[in-house]
Amino acid sequence: MIKFMRILLAMVVLSVFIGVSLAEADELPAVLKLRDRAKVVNELLEIRLQRLLPGFMREENFDMWLIICSEDNLDPVFKTLIPYDTWTPILPREWFTLTGVRLSSI
Repeated sequence: MIKFMRILLAMVVLSVFIGVSLAEADELPAVLKLRDRAKVVNELLEIRLQRLLPGFMREENFDMWLIICSEDNLDPVFKTLIPYDTWTPILPREWFTLTGVRLSSI
């Protein structure tokens, strides 16, 4: 019983210190609204698809890259290559083809 009381007292003291340190913080980090978050994510996606992916495909000698997912089980890579607010029903798929210096996706 005494051990339980000591643990309980330690938890109360710790929670008080954590509460005081959070209250003293000047401001908490801002969280973007959903539309603003989608805009940022989509801009980063555009950079990845137009600048990074063609170089990686050339480096690895890939002419085409297919990403095909099964229903309600999206591939983790697929999730990083679609816009933030995309609804992907039934059989999502995406492919990229590299022709010369341009990347095409459908």
